[in-house]
Amino acid sequence: PHNTGSIDYVDVRIQSILKAANITIFEEDIAKQLPTWDVVKSMYGDKPVIHGLETCQRYREMIKPEDRIIGPAGLTNTGTNLLFELIRTNCAMPTGGKIHWQAPWGKHELSSSRLNRTAPSGKGINQTIFFPFMMIKDPFSWMNSQCRHSYGVTIWNSRHDEEHCPNLIRRDITDHDEIIPVKLFKNGKKHESLLDVYNYWYGDWEREHLKFPHLSIRYEDLLFHGKEVMKLACECVGGNFTDTFKYKGESAKGNEGGHKGSSGMVKALLHYGDPESRMHGFTDRDMRYARGNEATSELMKKYAYNYPGPGLQ
Repeated sequence: PHNTGSIDYVDVRIQSILKAANITIFEEDIAKQLPTWDVVKSMYGDKPVIHGLETCQRYREMIKPEDRIIGPAGLTNTGTNLLFELIRTNCAMPTGGKIHWQAPWGKHELSSSRLNRTAPSGKGINQTIFFPFMMIKDPFSWMNSQCRHSYGVTIWNSRHDEEHCPNLIRRDITDHDEIIPVKLFKNGKKHESLLDVYNYWYGDWEREHLKFPHLSIRYEDLLFHGKEVMKLACECVGGNFTDTFKYKGESAKGNEGGHKGSSGMVKALLHYGDPESRMHGFTDRDMRYARGNEATSELMKKYAYNYPGPGLQ
């Protein structure tokens, strides 16, 4: 049964997030599990991390209001659908301006595909005037998301490897560390590990993003700082931000096909507000491999993610 008094257990900042999602009553046991703001701060900091704000004015000066077109890009499982729903719901583009559901070169494609590839839905769109909102997620949370919802694009060498996702180091070999290779997409590049998929995609973004106006946005900030992030994103491209911010309470992906079971708002707050969720499925050997990875370290530093585990930064 629902208990209207359960809101008393919830941190005031989390209450405001739930209110924007039109979630006002829920079970008492769930309310007690929701994170405190101190826990959120310890995981992601107190403020959103957005890169590219210095490119906004250049975009507004370069592209006429009626020609502006915006939309998400990012790896699978990084919140590209959520961003599209939030910007569509809360931002009015200038007359003639458009919000597209993905980058015209394909939202999950490498950034170096820009100007070199056109997705079926991107036909007729001038890629030089498209403003991407690039989504990123903490790498440990992303690997776990990719295990829960692979959408058929994570290709392992064997059923054994797939069943042990997100393992980076083979469990059944103990006398040395054998890294488990994986591919993203059927015809994609073979990567050293699932972590290497992440490093490769975002490494490509880091090399390419200086060539065009853009924003880089953390998935976790859409959850915990949705209104602030969406206001910055909307005004960046000259849009009018809503007076009544609304958050999509159910999964932005819907529940059809590969998206079945994706996180709704309460589920997402519970999951991404729990430090232990990031560690799910990783062994000590996996963590040693991950912590020793320089490319991961650079990305985590840039996007202000801390390594999981006590006392580790």
